[in-house]
Amino acid sequence: MWKQGILLLLFLTFAVGLFAQPKPDRAQFERIREAREAFISERLLLSPAEAKAFFPVFWKYDSAMRTKRKEIIGRRQQHLNAASSALSEEEALKLLMARRRHRQEVLKLQLEAEDEFLRVLPAAKVARLESAEKAFREQLWEKTRQRRGSRHGG
Repeated sequence: MWKQGILLLLFLTFAVGLFAQPKPDRAQFERIREAREAFISERLLLSPAEAKAFFPVFWKYDSAMRTKRKEIIGRRQQHLNAASSALSEEEALKLLMARRRHRQEVLKLQLEAEDEFLRVLPAAKVARLESAEKAFREQLWEKTRQRRGSRHGG
């Protein structure tokens, strides 16, 4: 129980420091990463051994997903530009198939990550990972909105 309290305190310390700086920089991104790790560890109730085994795998796939998303965003912009013009039936079908391939690439990466996570964590903890990630993102956005509101007199 005291470990959870320490993790929560660590998370809050990082979160407060995270929002103290106006511009994102490398140090701020590192603080977000540390806060995310502490948050996930607490939410999944990871033991120190589990965290040590899990996070290298987690960060590897997180990096791969960020790279994949950047690729897809670039392709999606090309597709949106193409879709805004009059497309022939053949061009529209190619566009739809390309979108499908992009979704399949993301799904493949997600499934690979899940398989790797299952090698180092029990299924019950892996099953809760997505909701822990979502909760962290929501909390991060809320803190960002609050900070922006206080800076702009809101």
